[in-house]
Amino acid sequence: EVMGVCIGKVDDTEKIINLINVKPIQHGIHVSTGFNKGDIEFFLDLDKEFQGKDEKIVGWYISRPGWGIDFTEISIQNHKFFQKEGNPQAFIIIFDHALLGKKKDALKGFEIFRLKDYKKSNEYFNVKYDIEIPKNLNYFDWVQKLVEDSQQLSPIIIKELKEQPL
Repeated sequence: EVMGVCIGKVDDTEKIINLINVKPIQHGIHVSTGFNKGDIEFFLDLDKEFQGKDEKIVGWYISRPGWGIDFTEISIQNHKFFQKEGNPQAFIIIFDHALLGKKKDALKGFEIFRLKDYKKSNEYFNVKYDIEIPKNLNYFDWVQKLVEDSQQLSPIIIKELKEQPL
């Protein structure tokens, strides 16, 4: 299981979000539990990095390998930290690689959710999205490096901001 935050830009209407980067935070069994005080403090500190910039934390992601892509009660409670006053369009991406290619829809294996009214209920909906095709080869160079790095004897594939022991 992995968890991280999504960095992006929001248009003037606060309705369109462009996801431009992700920051991996941690992996391990801690990811599927509720956020603790240390997690909240960590996210608040991380959010300060983007103050004054044209970017902000617009959502977060978690993986559920083999567990499906359901928006569970724990995930909903955690999500309320991100979707709140000042960030009402925040979303969560839930990913299960075991589902990739098993459904007719092109990329099923992940879903994006948002609460209908974060102040009043836990009702949620699937967020519509478009995936932008890379405009140059930089993305593919990055993928090639990721694959090559993963083949090393002791790979450090992705540097996480907050490591959790396995």
